[in-house]
Amino acid sequence: MSSHPTQVQLGPDGLPLATPREVLRHLAILSGPHRRGAIASAVLSLAAGVLFLVFPSVVGEVTALAQGRAPHVPTLVGLGIAAFVLKPVVSAAQQRAASSFGLAIYAGLSEYAVKRVMGLHPRAVECLGPEKFTARSVRDCRRVGDLVANGLPSILLLAAQALFSLVFLAALGPWFLAPMTAALALTAAGLAWMLPRSRAAAEREATADAQALGRLGTLATGGRRLEQAGWLDLAREDTVLALDRKAEAQARVRAVQTRFAVVEGLATGALVVGPMILAALLPQGAGALGADDVARAVALGVALRAVIGEAVFWVDEVQLTQLAFRRIFGLEHVEARGPEPMKVRASGPAIACDGVPFAYPGAREETLRGVSLTLRPGEHAALVGLSGSGKSTLLRILAGQLEPTSGEVTLAGVPAAHAMDAETQGRDLMLYACQEPFSFAGTVGENVLLTPGGGSLRDKEQVRALIREAGLHLLVGLDLDADCTSDDLSAGQLRDLGLLRLLWRPPLVILFDETFAGKTLEEQRRILAAIPPGTASLSVVHDHTILPAFDMVFRLDDGVVAAEPIRPAGV
Repeated sequence: MSSHPTQVQLGPDGLPLATPREVLRHLAILSGPHRRGAIASAVLSLAAGVLFLVFPSVVGEVTALAQGRAPHVPTLVGLGIAAFVLKPVVSAAQQRAASSFGLAIYAGLSEYAVKRVMGLHPRAVECLGPEKFTARSVRDCRRVGDLVANGLPSILLLAAQALFSLVFLAALGPWFLAPMTAALALTAAGLAWMLPRSRAAAEREATADAQALGRLGTLATGGRRLEQAGWLDLAREDTVLALDRKAEAQARVRAVQTRFAVVEGLATGALVVGPMILAALLPQGAGALGADDVARAVALGVALRAVIGEAVFWVDEVQLTQLAFRRIFGLEHVEARGPEPMKVRASGPAIACDGVPFAYPGAREETLRGVSLTLRPGEHAALVGLSGSGKSTLLRILAGQLEPTSGEVTLAGVPAAHAMDAETQGRDLMLYACQEPFSFAGTVGENVLLTPGGGSLRDKEQVRALIREAGLHLLVGLDLDADCTSDDLSAGQLRDLGLLRLLWRPPLVILFDETFAGKTLEEQRRILAAIPPGTASLSVVHDHTILPAFDMVFRLDDGVVAAEPIRPAGV
């Protein structure tokens, strides 16, 4: 399924991660066409860093005037122009240049992810897990996009401000570097303590949040079925425990942040109080520190408090985002094409299994005790049963993802273990539509056609016609050139997008795992009618009101499948 070498590190999702060196190489390639933007950002950041010193300089001049010194008119005029004209103009230009450069990098990053995902064979995506590619090409790109578009301008500016602050303090006198050095040392020590704890706490919070959302979603969509099965109270208790784990994880994150805030307070306090302590401790006389210089150092310390706080935030964010970079560029190590399809001649039933048992490793009881069912080409069947009865397990066996304990499972005469990699007369033999819709950070058209640019105008017109024919009303009027992400499309639209992709390139057998949630009986009928003749489908269904749309119903109960008659609508 993938050609990456054994030494490539795998992420928690089982897909490869890029090395830090590979991340830097890819970022250098992406930033290559935008060197002018990078140079402009750096130059403007340096200029903004110089203008950051206007405030402490003004404070120093005001202090000198208060002591009765004669004003230096050119200096005051220059500071006024810098404060009221140059500083806002340069700051705005720096933000615009750095943001433009960051957005260009984000666009290149998204394009890279889209091309890598579109270069994968659908069978390889199914085998490896579609939701993993959705996470990498959509969620990770969006998180990295926030860092490069918003964080990059801030990071460049903060670096320039810190650099020129050191130069400014050194020019005032070597003694003034002591508070700055102490503040930097305290901050560095605090970061060394905080960063690993922050990352671990954030990962626990993300895991707990996903578990809590999953439990709440189960209650919201399957409460009635859980009650019928007698599991509602247990599900509620499990949900409460998941919410408690989420609250505990959030408390750990806040505890880490609170403890570091104490160190950060000491560091920023040293910037403000340090110059005043030095002025009091150093001997008076010719070598004494001037009041105006002390005022400049204190004013700079006040300004640097915000700089240190923002710098700490972005350092933590970079740490948490580096895994996203490694995940995105790790797509390079996933084999660009799936296994070479096996050319077969379809024969016999679309789906056939006879007395198939299955037990998960270590389980005391079998999930399936002897499943037998037959589905002819062109037939559409529903698979029903209580939650936990093994419906998804059976579909994964039919898809070749799980191997039964014994017995034979075939799709159009081909063993299920090879059906995912088989083609017949130029069509995929079988495709498995799992519960989570698969999408990547391309356009709607690219997600349907799996073609860069979203296909030709004729292709797009045919897609729109198919949307109307299948009654996918959530997609009617949708711009096929629009972005396809969870932020741009609803969960229902993303689910219908997965259906549309299957209808556009229908295989001989389709396995639907809870793909029709929320559909009415009429909508279900139109979707099945849009499937070309000869294509068979087996669908896990929880909403029994749509069962009349199917040709037959199989009920899975106590590990055994039994056929049921189709009841008229409303019964």
